[in-house]
Amino acid sequence: MPESAQPHPHTDRTRPVVRAMQVGQYVIGAVLIALGMIRAVGSASSPWPAVLAGTALVAWLFSGLIVANISTQSRATKIWFVVGCVVWLGAVVVSPDFVWLGFLMWLLCGHLLPLGPALITALGILTVIITAPLMHYGTTSVANIVGPAVGGVFAFGISRGYLELLREAERREATLEALERARAETENLQEELALSQRRSGELAERERIARDIHDTVAQSLSSMQLFAHAAAGTTEDPDNKRGFEQLATLASEGLTDVRRIIAELSPAELDDGALAEALNRMLQRLSSQTGIEYALEVDSTLPTLAPTTEVTLLRAAQSILANVRTHALSLIHI
Repeated sequence: MPESAQPHPHTDRTRPVVRAMQVGQYVIGAVLIALGMIRAVGSASSPWPAVLAGTALVAWLFSGLIVANISTQSRATKIWFVVGCVVWLGAVVVSPDFVWLGFLMWLLCGHLLPLGPALITALGILTVIITAPLMHYGTTSVANIVGPAVGGVFAFGISRGYLELLREAERREATLEALERARAETENLQEELALSQRRSGELAERERIARDIHDTVAQSLSSMQLFAHAAAGTTEDPDNKRGFEQLATLASEGLTDVRRIIAELSPAELDDGALAEALNRMLQRLSSQTGIEYALEVDSTLPTLAPTTEVTLLRAAQSILANVRTHALSLIHI
């Protein structure tokens, strides 16, 4: 039968039982229509009204498949059900044997309608079933009242249980989907954090090496340059003076190379803007998952932060964006 509301996109894994119940409703409807048509044709002086009524019921019943494929909106299924009630009422006017289809109508009203309207409709169906013998035969019996009442309660209870099964399946699938999203988000955050910590370690190591080179090799070359210049200024021997000047030049060139290496090892020069790039990657991932638009502005005049400070800020941003993503996704599924 057509659904009363659009199903959750991930309920396919819970559909075998639900699909079996839907097929069962079509089978029940076809059997009850066939039973009513056979009895009506056998007891009527002219079989054609009963045949037409049964054919109309069959056409209405299986038009539910078309309605379900064209539209999953609850309004379309409610209209389909109302049309079925009208067709069934006309069939009951033709022959009281079509009251058997009331069992299916109880199933449908309990599934397709909200509880209040469903109860009212169920009472209306019971009224039609009870009054049908009076309309055709002028009399009825206790069995014709108690039997349909018990059957109506049973059918209505089954239909409400079926509806609750669908809702529970949707809730369970929504919970599983939320858990999967949380797991994927945790993996992304862990990966980003590991990358940040690895980069922080690399920057710290480069800074240590640069500092060690500056404090040892660079200082030694600087001292050699000063001593060579001083020695060249105190000697009168041209060969010695030329040798000290060459030594000072070599020390100066070595010092220039060392300073270049220190500059290349400096975190501020090598990884300038790394925090902004990491934030931009996280914002891009958030936008792709939730559709939220974002804009990242970085003040180029701000000083470069220490690696530990950048990691701390990145962790804070990850926590904030995780909360934003959680609330955004919850609003999407409301």
